[in-house]
Amino acid sequence: MLGMPPAPPPPGVPPPGVPAPAIPAPAIPAPAVPAPAVLAPAMLQAPPPAFPPPPVAPPPVAPPPVAMMGLPPPPGVPAPAVSAGAPAEPQLPPGAMAAVASHLAGGPPPPMM
Repeated sequence: MLGMPPAPPPPGVPPPGVPAPAIPAPAIPAPAVPAPAVLAPAMLQAPPPAFPPPPVAPPPVAPPPVAMMGLPPPPGVPAPAVSAGAPAEPQLPPGAMAAVASHLAGGPPPPMM
């Protein structure tokens, strides 16, 4: 209220105008750094160890070119042998497509083959 003296600060808090005490920082130990190893001059001048050279793989052998369908084979490649008895593609009996189309239009199913 007006005209009344200010309330005292809570315990542990210095009154206004008095600097707060400094809080000491915890001591952090420095990490242990090992001393550098001393190398003898002979070790520094030693040649590197000799390793056997890696094995050299032979170059890959390319497969012979294959004739593309409908084109003659490239030079030096024999033409593929075509047997005279190659089976022909199966053919539908006459009228089979018409029977399927009729069935799809709502007619009776085609006969079993």
